[in-house]
Amino acid sequence: MVLFTGGLVSSCMTIEILRFRYTDYAQVSIQGDTLTFKGSMNAEANKKLFRLYEEADVKPNRLLITSGGGDVMLGIELGYFVHKHQLDVEVQKYCGSSCANYVFTAARQKILQRDSVLFWHGSSYQPDMDKIFRTDDKEDVLTQPIKDWRMTENEFFKTIQVSPSITVYGMLADERWSEAVDRKKPPYLMGWVYSVADMKKFGVTNVVLKDSEWHWQVSDPSLKQELIFVSVNDDGLIIDPVTL
Repeated sequence: MVLFTGGLVSSCMTIEILRFRYTDYAQVSIQGDTLTFKGSMNAEANKKLFRLYEEADVKPNRLLITSGGGDVMLGIELGYFVHKHQLDVEVQKYCGSSCANYVFTAARQKILQRDSVLFWHGSSYQPDMDKIFRTDDKEDVLTQPIKDWRMTENEFFKTIQVSPSITVYGMLADERWSEAVDRKKPPYLMGWVYSVADMKKFGVTNVVLKDSEWHWQVSDPSLKQELIFVSVNDDGLIIDPVTL
């Protein structure tokens, strides 16, 4: 996930994403009732996607996506589009960071293929945001971009009726995340994964397993070293992201 605000460019995580690296482009297409998006969040790709939808005689009802994330504001823009038009979102290969935070959560029906990967690794709500963005010793440097981003996220999650805690719960509730960050050497973690049942606790409902099962870790065992599975306690959803 990358934030572009007022000329500022910074990663929203403190460890390297090894597998699903960001690119500066995305491929967008339409076929029948399905829009396809492959790549990072991209302004031109969003514009093309929106245009293809508007020009279609029969409006698409599904977005097939493969994305490791990217610019958060563009991710939120795409999420609003998905929510407005009540599109189903199907994860083809992987959907992480801005894709998971804003696009998957906004869908009417959220579809996971057997081998597709859905992972999370933070947002403006994570407690180390100030450290990530600060460029000198002044406490108030770059706080406004973070506040603006957080306000935008607050409004977005309120609109789609999903708890923003889903974007940070893994790093706050699981010691393995902080241990990996402190280690600063392989094996790196690129994020965490929730079960379908636990996603529902955050308000992410209507998740469908297309093949009646979801076993991404079986198709690629190496992912077990890069993603952690986080269980959500019912009493653990007391996080107030707005105050972080």
